[in-house]
Amino acid sequence: MNSNLKVFIPLVLAVVVGSVVYAFSQTGTAAPPPRPPHGPHGGPGGPAGLSPRALDQLNLTDSQKQQIQAYLQAAREQASTNESTLRQADEQLRALVEGGSFTDKAASALIKTKTDALAQLELIQLRTHAAIYKLLTADQRAQLSQLRPQRPPMPPPPPPPGVDGN
Repeated sequence: MNSNLKVFIPLVLAVVVGSVVYAFSQTGTAAPPPRPPHGPHGGPGGPAGLSPRALDQLNLTDSQKQQIQAYLQAAREQASTNESTLRQADEQLRALVEGGSFTDKAASALIKTKTDALAQLELIQLRTHAAIYKLLTADQRAQLSQLRPQRPPMPPPPPPPGVDGN
């Protein structure tokens, strides 16, 4: 079971990083309203529901738009170091596999480097969303909660092997 987690966790984190890296790599040169990055939890907008479409509907003031744009730019700059770390770790992992020098110890160290960078990217995103959310008025927050997409309930997990007669 423990070895399954060692494989599963990096895969999940890779998906999260991919979406965060993509979101933070988008340029902020488009006309207002600004577009926050998509979150790893709950689809676009993440746990705060701050999707670009939702923000478009909140009648943000020019001041709010400028502040949000500044937060997003700062987040992109903060994320760039972690994105570089992820790329380098991926290249080193590829070299380990293709170069014939693969060891569990070396791969584990690189995976840890990647997961640390992923955690930092998620922290940057959450910090940015919290700052944006704090800028909103009470009415805008109420409106945002109504705009937040309702996710269907998660399906139940499959039964353990052998329970269903297999």
